[in-house]
Amino acid sequence: MLKAIHAWGLAIGVLCSVSVPAMAETPPTAAETAPVGENPDEWADVSFVIVTSTPKYEDALEAARKVAKGMGVKLDLRGLSPSAVTGLTSTPKVCEQNEWSYPCYVARGRYDEGTYVSIEHSSAYVGFAKDLYVVIVASGLDGETSKQALQSAQRVFPDTYEKTAKVFLGCIH
Repeated sequence: MLKAIHAWGLAIGVLCSVSVPAMAETPPTAAETAPVGENPDEWADVSFVIVTSTPKYEDALEAARKVAKGMGVKLDLRGLSPSAVTGLTSTPKVCEQNEWSYPCYVARGRYDEGTYVSIEHSSAYVGFAKDLYVVIVASGLDGETSKQALQSAQRVFPDTYEKTAKVFLGCIH
């Protein structure tokens, strides 16, 4: 099933790259694209393994570094930095390359499942509390990746838990 979803996602990506709008725009937030819509096939339930969440980026970064070291997993912040507008943002160059206005942020969970240590912004996810920095150590559609990462992270942060959220997999241009 994962291969079929990836193939579908690549097809959508090709179609989306053909239909780029004339004006740059910011990718939609989860709140702006609620999972109730015309095409429910563009949404998937993605499991996230969450170590902690906090309103302070510095606290999230400290926890992320600790769990990455404890799990032996690379800290992958994806070049994101805090933003008062979007919670997190890519660099101006990345936003421009995708024809989005700065600041721009696309949260994990879109075709990037696996084990990693990342800081994401909770407001980008349907069903997450708002305005928090979330330390995530894995995401995926299959339960096996999440299960292994959960057990590993709980050795460092015993309160680590798994949460499922609807993630938009459709075109964001």
